[in-house]
Amino acid sequence: MEKRLIIAVVISVAILYLFQSTQTVTPPADIVDKTETVEPSPSVRVEEEKREAVIADTAEPDRKLSDEETFTLTNKEVKIEVSSLGSGLRSFSIYDEKEGFVNLINVVDPPLPLSAAFAPDENWTLKQTEKGVEAQLSTSLAAYYREFYLNDKNILNIENRIVNLTDRRLQVRINKSWRGGLGTTEDLLEDNAKENSSFAKIDSRVMTDIDGGSHSGNIEWAGISNKYFLAVFLGLEDYYSRLDTHFSLIEDERYPSLEVSGHIDIEPGNETVFTQRIYGGLKEYRTMTALADGLEGILSFGFFGFLSRLFLNILIFFNSVVGNYGIAIILLTLVLQFFFIPLTVKSYKSMHAMKALQPEIEKLRKKYKENPQRMNQEMMAMYKKRGVNPLSGCFPLLLQMPVFIALFVMLREVAELRYAGFLWITDLSAPDRLFNALPVLKDIPYIGQYGPLPFLMGGAMFLQQKVTAGSQGPQKSLTYMMPVIFTFLFMGFPSGLVLYWFINSIVTFIIQFFIGKKETARS
Repeated sequence: MEKRLIIAVVISVAILYLFQSTQTVTPPADIVDKTETVEPSPSVRVEEEKREAVIADTAEPDRKLSDEETFTLTNKEVKIEVSSLGSGLRSFSIYDEKEGFVNLINVVDPPLPLSAAFAPDENWTLKQTEKGVEAQLSTSLAAYYREFYLNDKNILNIENRIVNLTDRRLQVRINKSWRGGLGTTEDLLEDNAKENSSFAKIDSRVMTDIDGGSHSGNIEWAGISNKYFLAVFLGLEDYYSRLDTHFSLIEDERYPSLEVSGHIDIEPGNETVFTQRIYGGLKEYRTMTALADGLEGILSFGFFGFLSRLFLNILIFFNSVVGNYGIAIILLTLVLQFFFIPLTVKSYKSMHAMKALQPEIEKLRKKYKENPQRMNQEMMAMYKKRGVNPLSGCFPLLLQMPVFIALFVMLREVAELRYAGFLWITDLSAPDRLFNALPVLKDIPYIGQYGPLPFLMGGAMFLQQKVTAGSQGPQKSLTYMMPVIFTFLFMGFPSGLVLYWFINSIVTFIIQFFIGKKETARS
């Protein structure tokens, strides 16, 4: 039974690995490479005609596009460049420990992300203010003012003021748009292409991996994310009622784009003021829970996501106590092993009992090799006489599979491990690369790309297998095969996941060793 269990584990790990490595955003057939203006619905048009409102769709240009100016908002963690073109953003950069400031904006042509819908291509007047940067544009219909500033939570605020200069009601279309997905660091380009996606919360329902199309309702927040970063529009419920998503084509790569829109009516001679809020940064669990209700739901941990979130909260708690995610992973592993000790003891007692029966089982197989039905009957009678259940060794371990899967997915995905160091490892979210930094070892084919942690894990697995595997036949072969298979399988996995499996194997070996000694003495 142990052989089948281990094969099941290997297949499960392989399936998870293939699933994680092949997930791509599947775009709709029609690829759009620019943000499109969304026309009002027919019902809105009729209502506009009845009210005889003036609709402010575009502004009157009074400056040339070549006169672009930019002003920068910055602190230690965020650097934002405001452009006069549509009063959009030329860059939205967040600080990355390894790469410095990383620009989350991919597009270079207007309309830029967060350009004003009522004047997306016009050249606004920019000036510095006490808060940050103000953009201004005047037309025959209205005067527009937008002030950009950062708050203490690194959220970009855009205060909008629109003054109706006409003698009729003015309807202004407002929007927030972000096209071209998210920029990323060089080492995450491949993952970025796979895991770029749009998300939103509409009518209290969290929607992830939105493929495209339009959605209407009470929009609370919406944004775009990749493996570790996100840009999210917050507090949308007051003015925005429509979400449009599609995919943009940039240098032959497909990236999601989104736009949230609505409209505001302004009476003659009056003005309206509203604020837009945007956050760009890491997809850290605690950050997202603080930003908006349910935003952490965009972390897709799969079927056992409830366990992944539980383990992530425990991991974050341990890190807050010890100040190191490597130690936090070890503590989490020990806690889980503690709770599974009764199952582990029961499982390996049963396996030890089965191991003790192997000589008699072999005799029955030889004696009744021409009569398989009689052989099974005799074996079951022997199990009953000795009080051994052949399934009891595997079943307790199979109960632990959801925990393993939940940890596997969580440790592969969480941004908290990015650049978290432990011993010689500098990034627990990436594979161990120590060999690649050593002159002699880096030249070894394939192995030179990685480090010693997977080999330590394989050694711990070998000891674990050695304690329980049989002395001959398939069981003995597994003693040598499985650690080798797992070692090469785990080389490309995040170091945090390999560290978990390494500690788990060591603790399991210790438990097995003492159970084996006790059972042998009893025999």
